[in-house]
Amino acid sequence: RLDSSMQYKEYHTLRWSAGVLGVGAAVLYAFWDDVKRWFGTTSADITSSTLRDQGVQREAQNLAQGVVYQLLNDAHPLRLTTEF
Repeated sequence: RLDSSMQYKEYHTLRWSAGVLGVGAAVLYAFWDDVKRWFGTTSADITSSTLRDQGVQREAQNLAQGVVYQLLNDAHPLRLTTEF
């Protein structure tokens, strides 16, 4: 009954959707190690290239300097440090 109500131009969309999802899941299961290796390699390459980027390094250094500057010039952390 559900399948007959989900027809589009005489195509059984529920059957086709379940079939495509089933085949996709089977392919993913069969090639899981390759997929995992590919995603791991790709993310490692992206991370390496991002960390090597001079602009990213400069921004990280500026952010760290700004945080340290704010910590050193904020009265509350300075008071807590002197009380310690």
